[in-house]
Amino acid sequence: MPLKIIIIAVILYIALTISARFQENLMLSGFYKADTEFCQHAGLELLFISIGKNDLFSNQYSGYILAKNSDGLIMNNPVIFNLSGFSFTPYCSDREYHCEIDWIDEEGYDFFPSKLRIYYYPNMGKLIFMNKKNNVFAIVYKDNALCDNENIMPGLDNVKKCEEPLDNEYNYDTYGVEDIV
Repeated sequence: MPLKIIIIAVILYIALTISARFQENLMLSGFYKADTEFCQHAGLELLFISIGKNDLFSNQYSGYILAKNSDGLIMNNPVIFNLSGFSFTPYCSDREYHCEIDWIDEEGYDFFPSKLRIYYYPNMGKLIFMNKKNNVFAIVYKDNALCDNENIMPGLDNVKKCEEPLDNEYNYDTYGVEDIV
């Protein structure tokens, strides 16, 4: 009898862990941008990192890195992020990935290494890119307004935008849901 309970517990634990990783992978994909403080400290005007969706059992994510300083664009590349590092904790507030960036058409950059550690904080939508010496190369936050939220809220096709200009700031009828019943 105790063996059956242990087997059921192990199967349940594995299912919870796989489910959590699946959810985490969905949350990882998206559009990230550095905040003003990081950009100023790094001498950048902007830093954007896009991470695409991956297959469930793949460690490769298509992506894009765009960075600009006062001289112009310094990175403007499609990339592939190869992430490794598995956690056996079903639900965690942070994750560490080992990352190798494939720059696809480029050799890479001296100021942004191809081998990094990524610390991912899914609850905050935050990624920190660091090397082994703990030098920080990027701190970016997920920008949900720019991410594809097409399938998150069913029924959005029933929401319509009012074509009239706002009369005042308290006009709550500018966005409305048409008879959803």
